Amino acid sequence: RNNTRGITVGNGTRKITLRSITAQNNSIQGILLNGTTSGSISSCDLSQNTTGLEVNNSSKLVVDSCVASANIQAGFSFITSATNTIINCKALQNGTTSIVNSYGFVSQNGSGNIFNACVADATQTTTGGASFVAAGFGLLDTERCSKIMECLSSNNFTSNTAGSVSSPYGIYLQPN
Repeated sequence: RNNTRGITVGNGTRKITLRSITAQNNSIQGILLNGTTSGSISSCDLSQNTTGLEVNNSSKLVVDSCVASANIQAGFSFITSATNTIINCKALQNGTTSIVNSYGFVSQNGSGNIFNACVADATQTTTGGASFVAAGFGLLDTERCSKIMECLSSNNFTSNTAGSVSSPYGIYLQPN
């Protein structure tokens, strides 16, 4: 892990454009957007980070044709964010043996986010102990009015180790 984050876009930033960026081998996020309003992230390669793209408390972003692969916890994560569009993106082989829950795409405590024509393939987790989830798409806690449209989720897996409950999902809905 070379850096904590590849790119950080700070609170209050508006109308950003990130295009054709590679963010790799960062110990937390490849790209972090925090408190950002409007903009586009396109054709980015996000690999071998803890989370490929993390969007916190942000809105009106378009994420287009990005690939997140081999990230430890999630490919694309939207937390307390609203009205973002994620289109033609791929989350490939995200998750690891040391994380309890892994997602290709996850949106938590937000609203009105749209995932369109995205692919989540081979999301995995194999940690032992308590219950754990591997899901291509996850809508968690108080997420509301978000849509997953014309997407594909395949080959998600968990391993059954002694004393654990493992569940692979294409789409995982966890209400609050």
